[in-house]
Amino acid sequence: MLPVDAGGACSFRKVGYVYPGSQSRALEGLDLEVARGEWIALLGANGSGKSTFARLCNALLIPTQGDCSVLGLDTRVPANAERIRRGVAMVFQNPENQIVASVVEEETAFGPENLGLPPQEIRARVDQALRVVGLWEKRRAATYALSGGQKQRLALAGALALDPEVLVLDEATAMVDPRGRADFVSLLGRLHRQGKTLIQITHRLEEIVEADRVVVLNGGVKVFDGAPQGLFDLPKEAAAWGLGIPPLVSLRRFLLEKGLIPEQTPPRVEALEGALCP
Repeated sequence: MLPVDAGGACSFRKVGYVYPGSQSRALEGLDLEVARGEWIALLGANGSGKSTFARLCNALLIPTQGDCSVLGLDTRVPANAERIRRGVAMVFQNPENQIVASVVEEETAFGPENLGLPPQEIRARVDQALRVVGLWEKRRAATYALSGGQKQRLALAGALALDPEVLVLDEATAMVDPRGRADFVSLLGRLHRQGKTLIQITHRLEEIVEADRVVVLNGGVKVFDGAPQGLFDLPKEAAAWGLGIPPLVSLRRFLLEKGLIPEQTPPRVEALEGALCP
């Protein structure tokens, strides 16, 4: 049994996982520490092990090799599963699969009600979550009438209403249009500044600029662990791992080579505009 690690959010030590009936490992030898309050972006092409990692984070899956602790609790111990799942909320790529109620505020209340919380606390959590994601004005709207981006924010509101310590977002912007993705990532930034631990699983490099760290999986193996800029500086390797460098990052590199912006200018629209038009 792993010792309790009160300081970390997730700890993976030589973790491997093989699905029943499979001849190959979905993950192999993964070492990864996620600190509380950290924003980790986990990248990789389809089949790289990202979704397997997400399910290991809240004990939906148990490692077939190595040790995994979440919020200081060993995921192999059945008695820890409920505590882990209360502390780790997940938002998946298709919000339709998570929405069970017909009204926005009822959907947001679903999780807290299942926890058996007092009505006053449920009301407070629902109101706060809907305000955070910008759906307060839609609280009495029908869930089916929401746009794709609004449904994704509703799924996030339901997760926030559980007051989790860790948010795992598994391709949470996959069904959202570009404007909706930008708004969603901006919302993640606000949650991060409020102290939430975020594990953002994606294959879109344009979504990772604000993350503290980037981890890339390739064939179930960790091949990169560092700052976003470090990955942006490896275009050939990123392409080999099934990732494409965002146009904005390529534009930044071009402007740097021409001496048109300072070296420290980050790859964000606002920063580039400010450097070019001070």
